[in-house]
Amino acid sequence: MKQPISAHMQKRLVALFFLFLTVLGLCLGGGYGVPWDEKNQQVTLKSNLYEYGLILLGEDNSWIRYAHEMGTIPISKSVERDHGSALFYPMAFIYFIEDAHLVMLIWHTYVWLLFMLGVIAIYIIMREIGLPRMLSCMASLLLYLSPRFFAEGHYNNKDVLLLSLALCIFAFAARLSRDRRFLWVLLYSLFGAVTANLKIIGFFAWGLAGIAVLWRWILDKSFGKRDIRLIAAGVGIFLAAYFVITPALWRQPLELFQYLIDNMNHFSRWEGNVLFQGTVYHPANGESLPWYYLPKFILMTVPVAYLLLALVGQICAIIMCVKGDRNRPILITMTVFWIFPLVYAMLSSPLVYNGWRHFYFVNAGLVVMGGIGLWWFYRLTRKTRILKATFALAAASVFVFQGASILINHPYQYAYYNVLAGNVQGQYELDYWTLSSYNALQKLATSTTRNQNLPLVFSTTQMDFTSIDYPLQNNYDALPKELRDKMEYESLSEDAPYLIYNTSYLSGNDPTPPAGYTELFSIVGYHQVLAVVYEKVS
Repeated sequence: MKQPISAHMQKRLVALFFLFLTVLGLCLGGGYGVPWDEKNQQVTLKSNLYEYGLILLGEDNSWIRYAHEMGTIPISKSVERDHGSALFYPMAFIYFIEDAHLVMLIWHTYVWLLFMLGVIAIYIIMREIGLPRMLSCMASLLLYLSPRFFAEGHYNNKDVLLLSLALCIFAFAARLSRDRRFLWVLLYSLFGAVTANLKIIGFFAWGLAGIAVLWRWILDKSFGKRDIRLIAAGVGIFLAAYFVITPALWRQPLELFQYLIDNMNHFSRWEGNVLFQGTVYHPANGESLPWYYLPKFILMTVPVAYLLLALVGQICAIIMCVKGDRNRPILITMTVFWIFPLVYAMLSSPLVYNGWRHFYFVNAGLVVMGGIGLWWFYRLTRKTRILKATFALAAASVFVFQGASILINHPYQYAYYNVLAGNVQGQYELDYWTLSSYNALQKLATSTTRNQNLPLVFSTTQMDFTSIDYPLQNNYDALPKELRDKMEYESLSEDAPYLIYNTSYLSGNDPTPPAGYTELFSIVGYHQVLAVVYEKVS
């Protein structure tokens, strides 16, 4: 007779499982380039550090004078003060590294490790709800093996990390609702402060999770004086930590909060364009996107199997709440966390672009519901060996398929659309801030089919409502030195030997070669053209 695996051994296997996922992601992380927000976040980080220096060291300090001469401004005067950088304070040492390629690799490694915290947090939440270890691990895969999130988990240092931190908040809250130790209060409040610092939605996540904890304590009929002290400690730690890590708050706190609220409701400093359903919208000119922009993007970019699981799980969660399940506080709050922001956005039409990345945090609720959906199918099929085998085969097939899709299309997973999207070329944005230009430059530098008589000077031009000049410069700087030294970058030239076009905002199916040029090669992900490199005709 087979001996069951001990609880201790199960914990070890779970730890090895997440270690494997982490290492696998690190091994695949070198193929991604530098998105627009990566450089912006690094500039914002510098502004935060500069603000600390001004307050703590004074204007006469040599380091402060040097930063001022280099054009650094304090975060309290920056338009980016609505995006905090506390999460990246440990990365301050990058400013002492001159190699941009190494900085990129270090930055992406750090972002990936933070993303993995969210993946692990899903496991904790599902365990607290009552799922077995195996199913909780499978629930974590719903985020890890989602192509877009796998890719953006390496470089999206705002939206994906907001999702990851929100999951951590709910994980610690779920643990605290059962185990009233000060450790969980501390972690819940510290992560809440860092999340609120990153984006104002962090206040909503922290408060909603806190309601779930208090509700659970009341339902357990064991609320006492010690719990009041824990609540007071949690609120105090949150407020104190938020104040310390947010230097933009120190000079004019009321003005900062007004700025945060205004930008949440009426974000106006982005003047780009949005390609949706084959139409280019100009939000800066007052053109509103259709009310269904966000839900449609969710339906098109999350694997269909995951959507089905989330739907089943949400129905099950509602039934569990109606029946009085003791987990209903966390189930209801997580339902509110994903439904309320989407409904609010559909009614208020805030400025959104790049798909649903500004609302990635709602995926916290969707993934948890997906895990509950897995649990429902598992319980439904565990009665007989045949049904058990069917469930195991179906689950394995879904995850293997998604894993294979991620590996085959690496590093272009950010261009993933599911079968519900239909034909996407020329209909929807494909690239993420021209990330594919990094891979285009790598290929151009090593190409053996290009005209060797032409100098390796490349550029871009204004193309179909958008310029890729800024991200192209960033990705050129981030190339390994041996490749960067082979090429020369000429900004916005009309006659450089090589032109790099991005197709993200190109309406129609095929980009047209500029006069005097012929296509050398294209960058393709999920059978879609992401970028085209043109060579000057001799």
